[in-house]
Amino acid sequence: MNNLIANAKAALSVSLGRFFYAIFNTRPALKRACLVAVLYSVPTVLAALFSVAALVVGVWALMLLAVFWGMGAERAAIEWDKTFSLPPLSAFAFWRWHGLEKKRFIAVIVALSAMWLSTAAIQVLS
Repeated sequence: MNNLIANAKAALSVSLGRFFYAIFNTRPALKRACLVAVLYSVPTVLAALFSVAALVVGVWALMLLAVFWGMGAERAAIEWDKTFSLPPLSAFAFWRWHGLEKKRFIAVIVALSAMWLSTAAIQVLS
C-alpha cells in the first residue's frame, strides 16, 4: 500500500514538473507575467488585510514596473565596462528591444494592469 502511494506521488510530481516545464520554458512571457502577478499579489493581499490605502498598492505596482523595465534595459544595453554602470538612456526605449524581451515586457505591463484594475475594482465594490 505504501509503495502504491509512493508511486502515485512520484507520478504526480513528474507530471506536474513536465507540465510546468512545457508551459514556462516554451513561453517566457507567460513566466514573466506569472512572476509579476505573484510579486504583486503578496503585498496586495497583506494591504487588503490591514486596510492600507490603494496608494500603497499603486506605488508597489510602479516599483515592479520599474524593476522589470530596468531588467530589460540592462539586457538591451551592449555598452558594458568591467565596472558596473547603468545602461545608457537609449537602452530604456523598450520598443527598440529584441522581440522576445519586448514581448516579456509587454506581458509585465499587461499583468500589472490587470492586477491593478482588479484590485481597484475590488476596492470600489467593497
